[in-house]
Amino acid sequence: MRNLRLVLRYDGTEFAGWQTQPGYRTVQETLEKAVASVTRDGRVRANASGRTDAGVHAVGQVVNFYSATRLTCGTLVKAVNANLPADVCVRTCDDVPESFCANKDAVRKTYRYLIY
Repeated sequence: MRNLRLVLRYDGTEFAGWQTQPGYRTVQETLEKAVASVTRDGRVRANASGRTDAGVHAVGQVVNFYSATRLTCGTLVKAVNANLPADVCVRTCDDVPESFCANKDAVRKTYRYLIY
């Protein structure tokens, strides 16, 4: 199994946050379904550097997941993006050590709050 790190960008306007919630559209569920359809892995479990609330956007959220796919990272980015809606985009992908955890290995998180 490979441990793959993705960097995501998304517009959270229409999402109920990061974490899967029954009956709600979430970034995690949307990403996991797109990845599973490309990798043919039965169940993909994406682990994020942090969760977001409903309506929150991201420009560089780090996620990791395990997969048996043989696709190159470049091919994986293109294929997953082709299966994602316009409000979510995989910016980069790379292989990381098996022990890497997007949440536990985060060295910095930057938030910017805008109130209109």
